[in-house]
Amino acid sequence: KKKEIGVNYAKNGLLGQLNFVFLYRFLGLGDELFGGNGVDFPGADSGAIDNLFQGDSQEIQLGLTGGYSIGQRREMLNVRNAQLKLARERARLEDMELNVAHELDNAIKGLEVHYNQARIKARQWLYAHEAVRVYEDQKNQGIDITTVLEAQRAEANARIAFHDSIANYNQFLALTHRLKGTTLQYYNVQFGEGPWPDKAYYD
Repeated sequence: KKKEIGVNYAKNGLLGQLNFVFLYRFLGLGDELFGGNGVDFPGADSGAIDNLFQGDSQEIQLGLTGGYSIGQRREMLNVRNAQLKLARERARLEDMELNVAHELDNAIKGLEVHYNQARIKARQWLYAHEAVRVYEDQKNQGIDITTVLEAQRAEANARIAFHDSIANYNQFLALTHRLKGTTLQYYNVQFGEGPWPDKAYYD
């Protein structure tokens, strides 16, 4: 937006200028800067400072000034330079949007992969837990304790793998919302803004 305003500003340089001039000023006239001893201008040895503060010499000026550049080589160069800067910023913005779209696509794919992995790990944990329960029921029937311990170890590993997959899923979920710009909305965070001071509206 700033570069677009710069282009419009540069194009304004191609137009002619017409200015209204208003000037009102106090003058200090005298033969010397200081001194005067009460002698007013144009008397001999009059002081400019005394004349200035007495306010005897004032002038007002009203008028119009204008101009127009013939050929406009410098103005056209400014416009072209502003247009090139705008094109560069637009190309950079498009490249950033493309990168974000690519990252978002990868994040969504990763989200789907880790969701499926979480479902698989959950079933493996369920099967391992069921195996532990079966082996513990058979422990009193003379089953080898090593088999029970191996089943418990497998259940622990399955539980760890499930929670790891959940953590990976949450990481990709956070990344997806960050790239989409919906993190605050996902966590139901809202901002409220009160009325501005009068000077803010004036600016």
